[in-house]
Order: sequence, then structure tokens, then C-alpha cells
Amino acid sequence: VGVAEELMFRGYLLGRLRIALASRVGAIIVSSVLFGLLHLVSGDIVQVLVTACIGALLATARMAWPSCSLASVIVAHVLYDASLAVIGASIAG
Repeated sequence: VGVAEELMFRGYLLGRLRIALASRVGAIIVSSVLFGLLHLVSGDIVQVLVTACIGALLATARMAWPSCSLASVIVAHVLYDASLAVIGASIAG
């Protein structure tokens, strides 16, 4: 799921919004809010806010550093999801 989300949000949408809004900051904000809202179906408002912040971090990295490739944010997303799974499993016992 993380790979598809990154392809959509940081691979496609972020660049399109940058062009449409003529603003890096605007593109980061809009794509991050949409990314957060996507997670409303599987969580609550806290998850939406946390996910939007993670999206903003990944989008900022893509915009701020030319060397930050789409592959690198995909890896970051996959590692983040994996860490949540490990934490969840350890809490569940």
C-alpha cells in the first residue's frame, strides 16, 4: 500500500500541484492534507493528522533536496509502516 501511496502522492500529485498552484509550499500542504484524509477510512482524526504530518515531511524532502528520489520516500514509507507493525505486534503481545 505504501508504494502505491507514494507513487500517487509524491510521484504524481505533488508535482502536478506544484505546477497548478505555482507554489512548492502550497503543493506540500494540499498533497499532505489529501494524504491524511485518505487515511480517515482506516482510522480517526488523530491518524489523519499524524499521517498528514508524515506526508508533509516526505513531500518537503522531495521538494527541498534534488537528490531525494521517489525511491527514497518509498523506502522511508515502507520502513515507517514496518516499524508501526512491529510496535503494534509487540504491544499486542
